[in-house]
Amino acid sequence: MVQLADGDIKTREVLGWKGVHVLHFMGSSCSQKLRIFLNLKGIPWQSHPIDLPAYENMQPWFLGINPRGLVPVLVHDGAVHIESNDIIQYLERKFPTPRLIPAGHENEVAALLKHEDDLHLDLRTLSFRFVFAPPGPPIVFTASAVIVSPQAEQVTCGSKRAPHVVCTNSIGLPSLGRAQRSPQAVSAKIAGTRSRPASVRRYS
Repeated sequence: MVQLADGDIKTREVLGWKGVHVLHFMGSSCSQKLRIFLNLKGIPWQSHPIDLPAYENMQPWFLGINPRGLVPVLVHDGAVHIESNDIIQYLERKFPTPRLIPAGHENEVAALLKHEDDLHLDLRTLSFRFVFAPPGPPIVFTASAVIVSPQAEQVTCGSKRAPHVVCTNSIGLPSLGRAQRSPQAVSAKIAGTRSRPASVRRYS
């Protein structure tokens, strides 16, 4: 369970929030999953939409809640929880009725959620490459970046047209999610026509 320590939370106002609060984005699949779970459980919750296209998740207020800059985030009676699958399992324990994870199958469900999370990383890579990429011919970005912390979540290029570096494996398929979670040096290349240096956005 990923619960942030008190000292990690710079936006102190959330520590006083009572009840269930969810910071989320409408189009985020992880946010959608959590909203479905909350509504099936019948848990009253307060919505705090975060505008990802406007980079609201990169603003100091949100980074002061989740330094990783990711949604969804659960704040339950002032305790901040991140990672959607961990949040779901936490809520199942805190609000056991109606039961959505069958008794005795907790480990099996946890394994299925882990498998879903791995698939999500691949889908996110494809989405950034083929769905959210701006129209027009692709641009070449050749970058070498060092992730300075295991918590670092994004490697970004110096261009508004391609805010994410897509790392490719030996057969040319994108593997952004796994590469960006590595604490080792990352070599990234995007196929296209021009080159530009990259920078590392640090979250720790």
